[in-house]
Amino acid sequence: MTGDGVNDAPALKQAEVGIAVESATDVAKSSAALVLTKSGIEVFVDAVKESRRIFQRMITYSNVKILKTFQIIGFIAIMYLVFRFITIVPFMLIILIFTNDIINITISTDNAEYSKSPDIWNVRKMMYSSAIIGIFLVLETLMLVPIFRGGLFNLGIPAFQTATFVMFNITNE
Repeated sequence: MTGDGVNDAPALKQAEVGIAVESATDVAKSSAALVLTKSGIEVFVDAVKESRRIFQRMITYSNVKILKTFQIIGFIAIMYLVFRFITIVPFMLIILIFTNDIINITISTDNAEYSKSPDIWNVRKMMYSSAIIGIFLVLETLMLVPIFRGGLFNLGIPAFQTATFVMFNITNE
């Protein structure tokens, strides 16, 4: 819904996307969800492009969060079930969660390309693709266990926990 006058304000407020034009009254502008600051259709085109870029960043962020969560939980679970010791102590896990979040926030500033056609959330596809990549990340992480615990470094459990923590932080992105 677009409008510019006082009489358009209720419709602008009720619409899913109320758009007030540049020359609209203050009442119409305050009721609208979007206020156009320039005239012409280019404003809409730019808004659609930017919203599609934001959507791509959201998809990327969601995929990264899912696969990193899958990697961390999968690795910790396998290590506990197979070797019967805690891979990361709870305090390290809390620090890891915070550092992962800080690093993942940078995805919001990525240079994403907008899609040429409208996108929809395909959660099933996102979960499957993230799970597959997550499985490979778990396997990659498990390949480091013989290096850290066995032959090359022969680390004790506390040193192995620290090495695992550092490795998760280094391989975050």
